[in-house]
Order: sequence, then C-alpha cells, then structure tokens
Amino acid sequence: MDKEKEVDGADQTNQDHMKEPESSFSSSEQPVEKNFFTDDEGRLVFVNRIVRCPCISLFLAIILALGVSIIALAVAFGGSNKNPFTDDQAQFALNDIRSIKYDTLRLASEAVSADRNKVVVAKTPLKTQSTSVGIFYWIYEAKTSQGIFTKDALMDIYNAETEIMNDNLYKNYCLREYDNTTVYEETECARPLSATVIFFAEKWDSVLVKNVTARLKDSRLAELYKRIAPCLEFGINCAIVLKDVSSTDEAEVRKLSNDLTSIMRWWNGKNKQVVGDPKEIAEFCALIRQFPTRSPFVDFYFDANFTLANPTSMYSRSLYRFGGPLKGYKLVDGKEGDEQDSELKKWIIDNHLKSIDKATSSGYSKFVNVFYFMSALIFDVLIRIILYDAMNAIISILLVFFYIWYMVGSGFLAVIGMVEILLSLPTAWFFVRCIFQIKYFGGLNMLCIFIVCAIGADDIFVFMDAYNQSKVKGRHVNKDMATRMSWVYRKSGLAMLITSATTCAAFLCCLSSPIAGTQSFGIFAAFVILADYLYVMSIFCTAVVVYHDYFEKPPLCQLPGCCGCCVKDCSRIETSSTVLARQNSHEDGRESEAEDKITVFFSTTFANLILDYRSRIAIALVLIGWLIPAVIYTTKLTPTTKTEQFLKDSHPLQKSITILNEKFPTSTQDRGLDVFYAWGLEDISRSGVNQLLDDKFLGEAKFAPSWTFTPACQQKIFEVCQRVLQSQDLSDLIKLKDDGTPSHRCFLYEWKDVIDKEGWKNSQGWVDTNQVDEKMQKFLAMPTKKSKSNQLVLDYYNELGADQLGFDGKKLKYVAISVEAKHLDRWNNPSEAYTRKYYDWFNNLGDEFNKIAEAECGKVTMTDMDQKFIFMNNQMIYRTSAIQGAGIGVVIAFGVLVLATRSLLISVLSCLSILATIVSVIGLTTMMGWQLGTIQAILFSILAGFSVDYVVHLAHSYATCSGTREERIRKAFAEMGSPVLSGMLTSVLASIPLFLCQVVFFSVFGTFLCFTILFSWIFANFGFMSIMATIGPQTTDKKEESTTDLDRGSNYPVTTSA
Repeated sequence: MDKEKEVDGADQTNQDHMKEPESSFSSSEQPVEKNFFTDDEGRLVFVNRIVRCPCISLFLAIILALGVSIIALAVAFGGSNKNPFTDDQAQFALNDIRSIKYDTLRLASEAVSADRNKVVVAKTPLKTQSTSVGIFYWIYEAKTSQGIFTKDALMDIYNAETEIMNDNLYKNYCLREYDNTTVYEETECARPLSATVIFFAEKWDSVLVKNVTARLKDSRLAELYKRIAPCLEFGINCAIVLKDVSSTDEAEVRKLSNDLTSIMRWWNGKNKQVVGDPKEIAEFCALIRQFPTRSPFVDFYFDANFTLANPTSMYSRSLYRFGGPLKGYKLVDGKEGDEQDSELKKWIIDNHLKSIDKATSSGYSKFVNVFYFMSALIFDVLIRIILYDAMNAIISILLVFFYIWYMVGSGFLAVIGMVEILLSLPTAWFFVRCIFQIKYFGGLNMLCIFIVCAIGADDIFVFMDAYNQSKVKGRHVNKDMATRMSWVYRKSGLAMLITSATTCAAFLCCLSSPIAGTQSFGIFAAFVILADYLYVMSIFCTAVVVYHDYFEKPPLCQLPGCCGCCVKDCSRIETSSTVLARQNSHEDGRESEAEDKITVFFSTTFANLILDYRSRIAIALVLIGWLIPAVIYTTKLTPTTKTEQFLKDSHPLQKSITILNEKFPTSTQDRGLDVFYAWGLEDISRSGVNQLLDDKFLGEAKFAPSWTFTPACQQKIFEVCQRVLQSQDLSDLIKLKDDGTPSHRCFLYEWKDVIDKEGWKNSQGWVDTNQVDEKMQKFLAMPTKKSKSNQLVLDYYNELGADQLGFDGKKLKYVAISVEAKHLDRWNNPSEAYTRKYYDWFNNLGDEFNKIAEAECGKVTMTDMDQKFIFMNNQMIYRTSAIQGAGIGVVIAFGVLVLATRSLLISVLSCLSILATIVSVIGLTTMMGWQLGTIQAILFSILAGFSVDYVVHLAHSYATCSGTREERIRKAFAEMGSPVLSGMLTSVLASIPLFLCQVVFFSVFGTFLCFTILFSWIFANFGFMSIMATIGPQTTDKKEESTTDLDRGSNYPVTTSA
C-alpha cells in the first residue's frame, strides 16, 4: 500500500500547508525551473502564500479593495463635487457643424450674461400673478367609439376640472389677465384652455350657427374669407389683400366675420351644463378649424384626426396656467422662484391631489380615461419611479446572490463573490478617475452594475467549476492544496482571461463613437470587467482556500487559531477535500470519475445529442430556419420615426406625454422650437477640448472682432424681420400667432419705436455706431410692450434659451432674432429624416438672410438651443456606430480566439456563432417593433462583447483538449457545460427584474440582456458544438494525445484539421 494512504487525514491536512511539495504538475519527476512566478515544483508562488495564510490574505485583499474604493468615492463625491455624474447636455460630436453652431451661440450668451452681471440693471417688480410659472394638463382619452365629446363624457370632464377652479384659493395661484387694467384686484383668472369653454358656453345660438355653417360651406365665400380675414380681423396686409376685392364681397365677408365673432364671444365656460347638441358644436368647430384666423380658438382641444369629414375626437386636453409672482413676492426666478414653486406644490398636494388621483383612477368614468401632467409635481413622480426601479435593481442583485449561493453551495463564498463583484465598480472608478484622470461620468455608466453582475457571476462559476474538477484530476493535481489551487488558478484564469479580454475590447469599441458619453461608458465598462477579473483571481481565489479550510471541512476545535492562518497544529481538523481526492485517486495516477450531476449530464446525455448526426441535422434545420427570418428582419431595422420615450407605455405619466406628443396637431398655444439667427459671432474652436478629461470645457466664446451694430446693419436686420413678418411662403415653416402673423421675436421693432420716440435716430433713421452701446443700455432697462407683466426688454428678449441682445454691460457684442418652428417643438425628438427636412429649410432661410444682410452684418449663425438639430445628427451617429461597433467587436473576438485556440478554423466558426447571436437579437427585437433609437444603438454596438463569452469558453476548452472529436466534445462539455449554463441562468435571472422597470432604458436593457444571453448560449452549445462535432479539429497521434492535455501541464495540444 502507498505510504501516503497510511498517513492520518488530519496530519496530512497540516502537511498540505506546511511541507515542501514533492512533485510537479506533470507526471514527470523532473524538477521545474524556478522563476519569479513559480517555485521549483511548478506551483505558483502567489498561490503558495495564499494557501499558507488564507485568512490574512483574504483580509488584506478586501482591505486593499475597500481602500481603493473609498479613495475613488472620496474623489468623486469630495470637495465641491456633490454630484459625480456629468451633466449629459453635451452629448454630441464636437466637430459637427450643428454642435459648433450651438456652442457658438450658447457660450457667447453665457459670456455676455456673466459680464453683464457686473453692471447694475435693476429688475423691476413684476405684476402679481402676471407671468406663467407653472402648468397643469388634463388629458382625456375616449373609452367609446363615440369619442370624447358626448354629454356624459363632457360632464365627467367638467366635474374633474372644476374641482380645482371652485377652490376659493385658486385665485391666489392662477395666471391673471391684465388686459384692461394694471390693478391686481380688478383682474380675473385667465380662462383655462379647455374644450369646456365651448361646450359649456354661456350662450349657444343654434339658428345662427346653422346659418354661418351654410355660408362657410360655400366654397367661393370660404376662399374669400380665408384670403381677407387677416385684414378684416387683425388689419394685416390690407392694402394687398383688398386690392382686387369688391365692396360687396368685402361687406359679405365682414358680415360673416362678425357673425363668427358673435358666436365665439360666449365661449367662456360659465354654463354648468352642456349648452347645446355636442355633435353640432363639434361639427362647427371642425368647420372653422379650416380657417387660419379662427383655428387657433379650437385647434388645442381636438386631436389630429378631427376633421369636418370625421367630427369625432378620441382625445382632448385642457391646460391650466399658474401665475407669478405670488403675493408677497416681486420676481419669479432665483430664490423667490423656488419658494413660490414650493408654495404652489404644497397647495396642490394638500388640497387637490386626492381628488386628482380619484379622477385619474380607472373607475372614475365609464366614458373617458383621465390623465394629468403638472410641472410642479413631475419631480416627485420621477423620484417615485426611480425608487421603484432601484428596488428592481436590488432584486436583480439579490437573485444573482442567491443563485450563486445555490450553485456554489456556500453562503460564505456567495457573500465574498457579491462583495468582489460590487467592489469592481468603485475600483474601476478609481482607475478611470484617479489614474487616467477621466472626469466624464455619464448616467449610462450605471448599467455596468447589471453587466458586472452577469459577467462576474460567470467568472465565479468558471473558477468554482475548475475547483470542483480538480478533485477528480488525480494525485498529480491533488498532491497538496498549493498544487491543487495552482492548477485551478491556471485552468480557470486562462479561460476567464480570454473572455474578459474579449469583453473589455468589445466595450472599448465604444471609443470609435464621437460622443463622449458613449466613450466614457465603454472605458468604464472595460475597467469594471478588468477589476472583476482581478478580484476573482485574488479575493475569490483566497476565499476558496478559506472555504476549503473552514467550511468545506468544518473544524472540530472551533478555535481562532485553526489551520490555514499560519498555525501548525491542526490535528483535530477533519480530512480536507484535497486529501480525500488524493486518497480516492487511482494508483496509476488516472483521474477519478466526476460525480457532479450537471457535469455528467453535459458530458454524456447532452454530448450524445450533439454527437448524433441525426440530432445535428435537426439542430441545423431549426437554427437555419430561425436565422432566415432573423436576417430578413435585421435588414428591416430602421432609425426611430418618433420621439423616444422615457417611461413604459403603461405608465400613466408616459401615456399622458405620448398623447400630448402624438395625438394632437401643433396649435398656437403649443410652444414651438425657437430657431435663432445671430450676427456678430464666429464659429468657436474646439482646440484643446477633451470632454473625457475635462467635461466642462467645450471651447471659448468667439466674437467677430470687426463687427459693429452700424446703422446700415440695423437697417438690414430690420429688413430680415420684415421678410419674416410679411412672408406668405413661410407658413409651413414658421408658426402663426393668433393674429395670423408669423411667430418671431425681433427686437428691431421696439428698438425702432424707441429711437423714434426718444429722438436717438440719425439721418438714416437709426442710432449712430458710436452711440449704440449707450443707447442699448437704456433700451434694455425699459419695460417691453410685448408683455403685460411689466417685463424688461432685457428679460423678454433673453428668455428663450439664449441672449438675443448680446450686451455685456458695456458693449453690444452680437444680436439675434428668433422664429418659432411650426412642426418642431422643445419636448419631442422626432426622427432624423423628419427633423432634417425642417433643418434644411431653416438653413436655406439663413442663406436668404445672408443675401440680405451679410454685406453689412457678416454671416449669420443659425441654431436652436434645445439641441434638436444636434440630436438629428446623433441619430445618424448612433446608427453608424451600432454597425461599426458590432463589426469591430467581431473582429476583436476573432483575434482573441486565434490567440486562445491557435486554430483558424475554430476561430472562424466561433465568430459565426457570434454573428448568429447578433443577427438573432437584432432580428427578434425588430419583430417586437423596436426601432434604432439612442438606447438600441448603444446596446447593439456592444452586442458582440456580450455574445462572445460562452462560445469562447467552449472553443478554448475544445482547443485545449486532445483526442478525437467525440473525446474533445465530451471533455469540453464536462469542463465548461456547467459553468456556462450557470452563467446563462444568472444573467437571465439578473435581467428579469429589469423587465418590471418603468424607465424604458432599464427595461430595454433587461430585454436586450436576456435575449443576448439566451441566443449566445443556444448558438454556442447547439450550433457551434454541432459544427465542431462535424468538422472540428482532432488529434490522431496517440503519443501526442497522451501527453498534451492541459491537465498534465501542457498549455495547448497540437491539432490537425479533419
């Protein structure tokens, strides 16, 4: 009998740690050359020290990780950094012309505003409740095919709306009308924008309505009314439009206009019952909606499908406006503005929130669904949503934790595993922020929590599977604990290194994007994966040794100084699994049989399925049958054609936003996108700009050094404004106001009135160049005639997102005008094609302005301040980066696979598996209705990185095995079948709670993660391994076969193609 079998188990356990090794990994007795990493017996020096002192090693490793994490968090949150996240307002390609124009005006506006603060321009107190400071939307959706405007539905709407208006305190918060008075006590609350003002009108003359309807249906009279109504009702272009109109026709149209006014003058909502026949009222509204001067009075209330041919509206909306400053305040911004917002919010919550929630409940009405949207409450709603989604994130992490616990069979290892996974996040932050000085940290980076949970768990399973496999690898592996752990370290470390390197490289593909937020995500994610790998190989490796010493073989003595912490006397400890493995080994060194059920299943039943040619044919037919429609639908993936949602469709807030965005036409009351045309600026330079290293610096304001606001320039810009005002060809580009004129802001109108009134004009009718700065300072301090709230010229023309009067307190640096877009607004992000159409039109309008004013004022700068034109370009970037990122990821995976497997055939076939996964995920999500939006583009660009893990594990295992195809298939499944399955199940479990998230970004990511992992596992296990079983490399040299197995010390087998 072997002498070792006579040694007492407890004594042998002590020798596992303390005695010098007696043999190397290979069966050869030849000593291994000692170097920095290995001792003369082939064991890793690092592992030797861990095995000798595992408790101390684990303690030091965790302390080091915690120290690094604390430093990272201190740097991120310390000092003035209350929020470590970068404000993602600069999500654009720096050198794109749209972002350059945007920052040119933005930075110039900020520069003059900062300088102007040094000059005393006193803000005059605003009239009480004269300025809109908040909005409250009621949104209605019909439950029946009869639409919104039936008597029953209208009464439910009326009851919901009047609950707030009937409050005696409402008058203290509403927006006040100062039309004919300047005395607060003489004002009334502005009427809400609600269809109830029409359907609950004070009076409805049905006979007159029918008479007017008949006349409006006369095509000749209707066209004549359309033509001359702007003149008759607003006095616009009368000399032109009345030139060819007879006095009889003019009188007939004037009579029609007066009759319309006499009907509409009673639309005040003062009745408590529906005033007439709802169908007649709706048809009348549909009729007058065709006429530009009357449509502003009805457009807001009816949906986009409401026409004379279809006078049924399935949606409606009402808007209440709250006014400021409230009593006791003078202004509506700064600290006073914040206090008033809190006061208004408190009044709503304390007095009306319960009734609002009741009205929006499903049981409130049988005829209408009610939703609401209030600016003062939106923050609280979003906080509740974020907290709810945060709970789902915690559930996701807990599911991963409990599954790890279940699979490894140890709560201790599960805790350590989750600790090292979570510590990899601040550790990556340490490398990114402290070492590489990358300050840009976007919200997108938080996705790494879920990414590292999935990948980190996979690494744990690979390590633990190698640990469990080591039990059956014979005496040469189980010589002692140091020898065994060195084998585990080499075996799992190489497999994890390959997949981690590939995944890191795939994330670094994000650097090809010109958008800093995407670049930051790629860098941070790569470092998270790297940190997780390092912690698995250090913290978790050490924890496994502690587990071996304390938990896998519970100590009898229960003393602090137990074996493993540099203590020699461990005679009362039960026999370790290492000793048992060696004692159960065959005398000739052959391996013991595996006992793990999952490993047995994969190496026998599952392998038999793959090795059966009939099964492979069936698998091929199924996979190819799926890939054909997947490829077809992949080609059908198109850029998004609608505004990207923040919340799920099912959330009431998102429903209200979707209805507001998609179901109504753009009305006069809806604020359109403001497009600016500025003179006196030069395009900024991006020299020295690096958003990753300095997320605040995007360049410096650049003013045209030779530009001055000369009388000639004043005249030319005035002509530009006149071009906009008098244009008939811009009606589809620029929104019309209630009076039928194009909506634009041009200070030249008031500037000219003031210089005429004050006597500032020269012989040309304008201010001399050398007096412009002095007169401009006086002009800016005057109340504007465009506002009824006593607002200053300075505030009125500088309130739309950028200063239109670029006065720095001493000198006028630039000037700008703005026009209000008809088909674009501040809240929506429509498709690239849709936005580009109007962008080109506004650009062409800028070219026209250049023809008028360039000689005197220089080139015009055209941009918006809501980044709609930038987002249009970003959509193109996301589309191209998705394709580019996926392609680069596959190329990188191929390179890593070639190095790992040293087989071109295996590498090519592995990449085919990755491509099949990519096509399947994109194809399936396209079938589900996904379009290529911002979220989808980012996820698709990193798809290759997520698709590579499982096929790389199996490919590497197959390549490092020896023997025939059958032997390699069985051994690869025996080694990697179980950890790959566990990794897949963990990732799927982690993704399931994300399905429940209300924020679209997280729910989309959960779907993406689940589909990617499932398809990756399917194609790796069924597709790739079936091909390997058919044409995979195999060794035929028996001598070679017996000596090249990695388990016996060699790195790679020599392979030959079939």
